[in-house]
Amino acid sequence: MYHLQIRSKRVSTAVTSIPMKAVSIVANVPTVTVARNGGDNMGLMMCDGKFVSRDEIALVQTPQATESWKPVPHMEVIDAVTDVVKAHNWQILDENFGLAREGQKMFGVMRINKSSSSEWSRCIGLRNSHDKSFAVGLSAGINVRVCSNLAFGGTTVIKRRHTSRIELTELVDIAMTELENEFLMLETVCENNSLAKECIVIRGEIDEGIKKHCVIEHGKYGKIYACETDGLGNYTMIDDANVPSLLSIPYIGYTDENDEIYNNTRSFLLSEDNPYYFVGKYAKGIGSRHTPDGYIWHMSLVMQGLTSTDNAEKKELIDMIVSTDADTGYLHEGFHKDNPNLYTREWFTWPNSLFAEFVEKWVDEGMQVE
Repeated sequence: MYHLQIRSKRVSTAVTSIPMKAVSIVANVPTVTVARNGGDNMGLMMCDGKFVSRDEIALVQTPQATESWKPVPHMEVIDAVTDVVKAHNWQILDENFGLAREGQKMFGVMRINKSSSSEWSRCIGLRNSHDKSFAVGLSAGINVRVCSNLAFGGTTVIKRRHTSRIELTELVDIAMTELENEFLMLETVCENNSLAKECIVIRGEIDEGIKKHCVIEHGKYGKIYACETDGLGNYTMIDDANVPSLLSIPYIGYTDENDEIYNNTRSFLLSEDNPYYFVGKYAKGIGSRHTPDGYIWHMSLVMQGLTSTDNAEKKELIDMIVSTDADTGYLHEGFHKDNPNLYTREWFTWPNSLFAEFVEKWVDEGMQVE
């Protein structure tokens, strides 16, 4: 067994009973920080090390500088980010920090927002090292990826070499400017009342269209959602393994797991009445028109788990997922139901990231995988 620590806004949990393969996959991919107010996904993954406060980081000693290397104090990075965020009239809503390798590596995520708009927030990811393992780095966007396994990303990523000429304020200012430019249109939508009203009308029209043309009476399952329709009475009764999908309806927020039509649809999708549902020696799940016949997608298995309310089903899915990675330590696009060593896409970030979210959700719910 392996030791994995995951922190979210709700819980910080030490889990010692997750299988090595599950930890191997999750450790290769950080949790995705979803930046929306009121969400529960604000987090930082520490595959090693520990979560700490600003005060604890301030106690870390900075190594002696040399002629060719000028280490930057961890708190200097954090303070620079804090000062520039405030200078741009943003607020820090939440923050998480972590230290690894006895304080030699520092990682952090800040969720920030402007007081003029309370609907959406953004994230700043930061990292710094005192052992020359990586440069000072900042990432920014609605989503950022920060993990002690050195996975680091976002819409904007800026890194600088360890040198006495580092201008931290300039570095952070670039990231903040990119954030403001990227989301200027979103701010316009939030603050332009007429445009917001127009979006609400369009949303209502789409919802009306779904209810009118995409809800089909199935002889076996009752009312279910169709995957495709032309609005003229023709429709396709399948689902695709990508996201968004019919299976992912509660995940994307159209309705919740208790919706009767969704549950009827789910029963259809996870049956052999769905032409892209495959049952084999090693797995059962939804595949796609984009991969060979009999290939199940890891992404569909993860999404099945993320939308499940049955702990036994979630446990079965985690076991199924980690046993079909072909001993690569990564999830793939599709794999053959009878031979997981036959697969498409050796590296597919999407299902790996979703799997990290699935495991974190499992832990947050107080569950353990044996």
